[in-house]
Amino acid sequence: MLLLGLVLAAFALRPGTASAAGKWTSNMFNGTGLEWCMSLIPSESTCRTYLGAYANDKLVIKWNDEWNRGSAENWTNPPYGAKMTYQWNGKTKGGTGTSRHYKYVWVGDCVANPGLLAEGESCAWGQFAVSGDPEIILGSTN
Repeated sequence: MLLLGLVLAAFALRPGTASAAGKWTSNMFNGTGLEWCMSLIPSESTCRTYLGAYANDKLVIKWNDEWNRGSAENWTNPPYGAKMTYQWNGKTKGGTGTSRHYKYVWVGDCVANPGLLAEGESCAWGQFAVSGDPEIILGSTN
């Protein structure tokens, strides 16, 4: 899951800066991991290496307008009500068979002030709380 975290980090602070016909809409991406990666790094071999088994998983990313504002301001004019969710669904043809859900919320400097984090959250990129569902194995409910 470390690779998946790195994949999320590659995009999390700048959603909507790339485009792929029909996959990016207002504050949302809906496609596969490979389609998402190739909209940022136009090399299928690089993306397949980077994503590994997750390349064929379905990926839905949603974020609010506050995320757009923070990204445009390079996160220098807080506070922000920024929120983003990632939904990886590997229960597809050629997918991993697992599903993951992550939620990112701007909280401020969570490195200097870990008290900004709620129970079960981790600090990501210095100012975002991240929480995620436990991995769901193929064949289980959800």
